[in-house]
Amino acid sequence: RSITKSLTKPPEAYPDAKNQPHVQVALRLKQNGYSTGCSAGDTVPYIICCEEGASLGTSAGIAQRARHPDELKRDNSKWMIDIDYYLSQQIHPVVSRLCASIQGTNPARLADCLGLDPSKFQTKVIDTTSDDPSTSLICSVDDEERYKGCEPLVLSCPSCSSSVECPTVFSSLCKSINQKPNEVQPNELSDIWRRLRCPKCPEEGDVGRISPIMIANQVKRQADRFISMYYRGQMMCDDETCKYTTRSLNLRVIGDSERGTVCPNYPRCNGRLVRKVYDVFILSRS
Repeated sequence: RSITKSLTKPPEAYPDAKNQPHVQVALRLKQNGYSTGCSAGDTVPYIICCEEGASLGTSAGIAQRARHPDELKRDNSKWMIDIDYYLSQQIHPVVSRLCASIQGTNPARLADCLGLDPSKFQTKVIDTTSDDPSTSLICSVDDEERYKGCEPLVLSCPSCSSSVECPTVFSSLCKSINQKPNEVQPNELSDIWRRLRCPKCPEEGDVGRISPIMIANQVKRQADRFISMYYRGQMMCDDETCKYTTRSLNLRVIGDSERGTVCPNYPRCNGRLVRKVYDVFILSRS
């Protein structure tokens, strides 16, 4: 689809005609004897093109490469649509704005997906990652504080089908190091990572043994459950007496509140809607 722009005055009256694509097209139309599309008040359609065989470095400016759709329809036309221009100037900025809030995306990665040179957008990546509050929050706390709200990994025993809440590997190692030899209890729950056995099953051959493959599979299933919770996009009121939960955004604005954060129970509730599962929640469990 062509770009359109109106002429506010005759094309000859523009002092900066060389920098105006629609003016350049109007002047060329007038020279070719057109009576419409080249006068004050007319709307001029144009397409940014490039010459066939011309390299990127020798390409003329945008205004000089603007062509009327009729010019492209000619059989002897040496011009072709500049796809890179439309991808980088028309599509990429819009896609970048729409995807700005999606974790893991940045202008350079989106440019690469569009077939553009990502190095031209690399400077924007540095700015966005340095200002990302999620990144700074995760990096500014120690491991104990970062993971204290994480749900424990729950493993299912293949022999007795019972569920076992596993302690963290770090706490198990610390306890194993600090214990004296005569204090070691083989069936203790904290010993599960060293023995890879269900503490509820008798130690008879492979009964109750949980292989690394089983653990990897169950960890993946639990991670998939957290990711599904995140993409469900549920919002919950932060008022403890309300706790209204919804997936629909309330676009009402009260005072200086952000759009989409007003609790639907207002005015009975003055709380605000917040994400039930944050991206930081997912990152801390990765």
